[in-house]
Amino acid sequence: MIWQKALLYKKNSIFDAIKNLEETAIQIILVVDSNNNFVGTLTDGDIRNGILKGVKLNSPIEKLMNSKPIIVKKKISEQTAFDIMRKYSINHLPLIKKKKVIDLYQVSLKKIHKEHNNFFVIMAGGKGKRLMPLTKNIPKPLLMYKKKHLIEHILNKIKKSGFSNVFVSVNYLKDKIIKKLKDGSKYGLKIHYLKENQTLGTVGCLSQLNSKTKNPILLTNCDVITEMNYLELLNFHNKKKSDLTVVIKEHQSINPFGQIKIKSSKILNIVEKPISLSYINSGIYVNNSIFFNFLKKKKELDMNSFIAKLLTLKKKIVPYPITDKWSDVSDYLKKNNK
Repeated sequence: MIWQKALLYKKNSIFDAIKNLEETAIQIILVVDSNNNFVGTLTDGDIRNGILKGVKLNSPIEKLMNSKPIIVKKKISEQTAFDIMRKYSINHLPLIKKKKVIDLYQVSLKKIHKEHNNFFVIMAGGKGKRLMPLTKNIPKPLLMYKKKHLIEHILNKIKKSGFSNVFVSVNYLKDKIIKKLKDGSKYGLKIHYLKENQTLGTVGCLSQLNSKTKNPILLTNCDVITEMNYLELLNFHNKKKSDLTVVIKEHQSINPFGQIKIKSSKILNIVEKPISLSYINSGIYVNNSIFFNFLKKKKELDMNSFIAKLLTLKKKIVPYPITDKWSDVSDYLKKNNK
């Protein structure tokens, strides 16, 4: 029973909760006290809101938990549970008896989303220099990752999320990519190509869209794999009325040396191998059609430069913290494509 792995003590940190959510993939933490009594719930949305308000990752989860969630105290049918969850717009319903968690009802993960017309762009025009010599004759998107081409994992995720209008930016060894993916029909998608005759960067390639849409556009690098929900990301972007939404992921780094704290010429403390928690750019974005006002044909523009430009113009750029599994798969590709 996966829900049992979602039990976490209220004094555990938010970082611990994020790692737990990655492992269970059920998007909820069942919070208990030192006596294993149920005291509340914590969802990925609760954590996201907390992070956006400045709550630190090393804070205890009781700081963000919902101490009065909707629960049931006796066993009910799946249909009754579904009706309750639909009534309160929740995805989880704990069954609690004598303050202990007995079970967890969940909305089916197989729920089908309606199809969305938003463009989804996969940025796949790079040379994959970090992966040389693997990419000498094979473009990075076509390297094998867990028995499939890397880009196929992304395409399947896009399809599953309810999107079908896909644009793939291509440059290096582009003919091989086009030959493999063709029109996208075998993936249940409509694939179009943004062909670069010169390197245009992660954003510059979008000038070829020629303002064909007024809807927000989703973008992803071709070398990141994630279990995040693209539709939830789009809904968040729309709700926040953001010009650009940047998906961010927590990152843990460990200093291999003891850290010395000094004050007034005296050593106050020595912390052995301190852990630093921060956020990184995940390479996934949602942008409004505002993009087209700043793009020039055949002009190179990378995402960092574009973000800097939008900041100077005081455009609304919003972070979207994710608790789902995410990885830059470069190390895996190096080990498994020899």
